[in-house]
Amino acid sequence: MLPRLDTLLATHRFEPELRTQLRYPMALHGDRRAREALYRATRRRPGSHASVQAAVALTALGDARGTEHLRRIARQQWRRARTRTRAVVGLVQTDATVGRPLLERLAGAHSAPQLRLRAATISAESWGDLAPLAWIALADALPLRHRREAVETIADVLEEVPEPGLSASLRARILALATDDTTPATLRVVVAARMLPAEEASAVLSGIAHTRGGYWSAARSAAITHLARIDRRAAANALSHLVRDDRMPRLRRWWIILELPELLPADEYGILEGRLDEADEGGAWSWVVHMARLTLTPPERFFGPLPTPENETAAAR
Repeated sequence: MLPRLDTLLATHRFEPELRTQLRYPMALHGDRRAREALYRATRRRPGSHASVQAAVALTALGDARGTEHLRRIARQQWRRARTRTRAVVGLVQTDATVGRPLLERLAGAHSAPQLRLRAATISAESWGDLAPLAWIALADALPLRHRREAVETIADVLEEVPEPGLSASLRARILALATDDTTPATLRVVVAARMLPAEEASAVLSGIAHTRGGYWSAARSAAITHLARIDRRAAANALSHLVRDDRMPRLRRWWIILELPELLPADEYGILEGRLDEADEGGAWSWVVHMARLTLTPPERFFGPLPTPENETAAAR
């Protein structure tokens, strides 16, 4: 088989990654020319995907030149985060004793946010070490999307790993984010929905869902969506209040209504369904006209006032 691989490489123009895959078994079986070809590939455009893949192959063969190449790329701060991460992942897969310290270094506070998050995620998925992700979740200076993603990953690992590497104090600090009013609302939603017990999560999510104002629209719609999985009735009530909150832009409210129509109370869902059925009956142009009229109407006028004990009694009479 090996002579055939040699012939294939000599007579065909393969992509660099495939050439590496073909040369690896040849080098594994003692072909020095294949090993040297892998080494030359590491020196061709250092940092490219093909170069890193060749270095990983050398490292797997026990060749110190591959390990050194990967370590050098991982330490070069001017390289792209993706390239450095790829090199560290290669080391972790082939020589964890060398790769893990480098990974922990990349997951430290001195790294760029995206690189830090990626390294911390790999550490959590490889060894169940959640501390680097926990520090990202708690870091006020980091981008909010990275903090939310860190919490999501922590929650995923906690569901799968029986004894994850997360101290009780760090876990308590993350859980405290859900009830801290100074924490961004969208982060509070993720912490509450993914990490709190159902009763506590319901209380936090209901509070956020009922907060008036357009600034909270993303957090409120996310809170209602998560709340529906715990307490559908509470979610319907929160959506009814959001629909009538005139501090939130009209189109934003209609967008949320049309995203979550199944969470509306039964009578309000019936009103909306009737209008949408009318739009569907007249063809495409009729649908466009009906939807334009619908979204130009303030939702509070379309659905009417919130039901209260007083007007429910009057309606019954």
